[in-house]
Amino acid sequence: MGMKNVMRVVVMLAVVVGCLATVRAQDDAAGDDAGLDDAALIDRVSRSVVMVEHTFRYDKGEAPEPEPAGMAYRGAEGDMDGDWASLISQERAEERMGFVIAPDLVLTVDPLVHGRFIERIVVRDSGMRIGARVEAYAVHENAVLLRLDKPLQFREPLEFDADAEGPFKAIAGRRGNSRWWLMANGVDGSTMIGMGTASAEGPRYHVVPWPSVVVDGEGTAVGACFDGGLEVDGSWKGSPAGWDWVSAEKMASLVEEVGAKADAALPRVELRFRSPRQSAASRWQQGEEEFTEWNGTGVLLDGGERVLVLAQLAPKVTARLETALVHLPDGRAVPAGFVGSLRRFGALVVELDAAAGVGSGVGGAALSREGLHDSEDELLIRSQVRVLGENRTSYAWQARLARMMTGYKGRVLGLFGDVSSAGTSTGAGSDGPMSFLFDTDGNLVALPLMVRKRVTDEEWGGYSRAEYEATVLGAGDLVEILAGDDAFDPDNRPLSEAEENRLAWLGVELQAMDPDLARFNNVADQTSGGMTGGIVTYVYAGSPAARAGLEVGDILLRLHIDGQPRPLDVQVNPYDMGWGAQYLEVLDQIDPSVYDRVPPPWGSAETALTRALTDVGFGTKFRADVVRNGEMLRPEFAVEEGPAHFGAAARFKSEGLGLTVRDLTYEARRFMQSRGRRCRRCGREGRGG
Repeated sequence: MGMKNVMRVVVMLAVVVGCLATVRAQDDAAGDDAGLDDAALIDRVSRSVVMVEHTFRYDKGEAPEPEPAGMAYRGAEGDMDGDWASLISQERAEERMGFVIAPDLVLTVDPLVHGRFIERIVVRDSGMRIGARVEAYAVHENAVLLRLDKPLQFREPLEFDADAEGPFKAIAGRRGNSRWWLMANGVDGSTMIGMGTASAEGPRYHVVPWPSVVVDGEGTAVGACFDGGLEVDGSWKGSPAGWDWVSAEKMASLVEEVGAKADAALPRVELRFRSPRQSAASRWQQGEEEFTEWNGTGVLLDGGERVLVLAQLAPKVTARLETALVHLPDGRAVPAGFVGSLRRFGALVVELDAAAGVGSGVGGAALSREGLHDSEDELLIRSQVRVLGENRTSYAWQARLARMMTGYKGRVLGLFGDVSSAGTSTGAGSDGPMSFLFDTDGNLVALPLMVRKRVTDEEWGGYSRAEYEATVLGAGDLVEILAGDDAFDPDNRPLSEAEENRLAWLGVELQAMDPDLARFNNVADQTSGGMTGGIVTYVYAGSPAARAGLEVGDILLRLHIDGQPRPLDVQVNPYDMGWGAQYLEVLDQIDPSVYDRVPPPWGSAETALTRALTDVGFGTKFRADVVRNGEMLRPEFAVEEGPAHFGAAARFKSEGLGLTVRDLTYEARRFMQSRGRRCRRCGREGRGG
């Protein structure tokens, strides 16, 4: 054992000894009236404790999903914490503790798994194995009542006394070292008071482990906790039999009823796009955005006239959108017109075609106006929808929201289940299932609406922690977002083919930075050691760069774009720089049958930089960080449309000659005039976008 580990052990032992000494001093001061010691209290409760086994299985080739974030059972062990698929592969049941409240009734935690994945439920009692089924679901606690096939013989049902006096101890179970343990925790040891608002007081809880039974000093049960908090006002006291419950029969009816409402409100949406603009370069470098059809999930909004389509489409893709069809539950495919792409969230809105005669029979989702905190730990209905091409499947079952986090602009997000793939679909079907949460009245409480990626996120390849985790946004927030004056992005919309070919430009050609150039120019600290940045090798006359005074040899580091909190680091892709002088040297070595797939020798006009500027929108203001001879310059710009480029140039085809030609555009003309010229700063031939 290393010295650091030894020190950690010593510190931990010192803390434990100190705590034990404090507890012992408190016990001595309390005298003989303190009641039973912890061991005796645990012994009393253990007579009413059983082990509950859930055996899971695959269904239709699918494994049950891990327990939703925040609901993973606190008594589970190690990496098996809510990981049902791993339990199946290990051929063992999932174990959790249960408390006997009647000879044939056991109170335990709800695993929140769809019934199709549960093979059997068994309660173990002194070597006996008794079958069980769910009798009822708690409304405000993550608990279920299990009805046993026959009464227990060796357990004592808990008897609760709501009038008992403190101090109280919470008796909870934990698993460690492949053994189950019971432990006692003082109820008054930790108290949390949530900060309130102008209209409501925050929650006040004693924090205790869960699931647990709370006893007085004599071991008499006073109450139970299945969500980690006991109300400071004592309203937690009393038998769980007095909680609000929904019977299994009623729950099945609710799931069927709410599931039907969800199916009506969450239709499949089909988006069709014209084929992407093809160029020689694009044939060699095809990306994820080349699809021409997208199928996914939409949300029929209040009134049923508009649909929120959960597709996170980049402006380059939305530009090609031609038609939208909403597939209603009655089998009709109703055309819909584009309304707008949400500015900050990954979705677009379409409006059903009134001429299609949809009628009043199409109802939208009833959106709950309450905040997510109002649904915390409450019994909800989860509708999980999966769209694969033209096939839509859905399942509904009970759910809970137990953990929240703060997301974009302070909005409250619920951590939940499988929604990490929401809005990221890039092909003929969604990447994975999407989960929507409804209350028991059928109101939509939360949906998988993710924050939209910005151009400055693309270079880092991702989202913040709030978007990496599986999150849901409150339906009340959606109402507020849609009502905002800046809800939609005017630059993320369908375009004509001519408009689609427009590109922004800065008017420079760039040489990619590398570690040697970064050190030579003393910008290693500004370019992540040469990983970002570009050296200007040419400035087009009359371009935005020329008007701002940029010169050959300047080093372009990054752009600060209005409305983008993160600066955009300039990155030059070598593939964008063209073949240069090597083109003619290798052309005679290329098979003539693939000439039409060979990229042109000049650099592509569509680079990471020009694409980013195009996506943020023409007219958007930005400031550039430029280094010239060791001095930092910060010229200001507005995004401008560039001149016609070769990829979008008009074509002229002669059948007689068997030739197709295009107009000579600015970058092609530049290549013809400058082949062989080299950058004065780096000594290399430079091409760029």
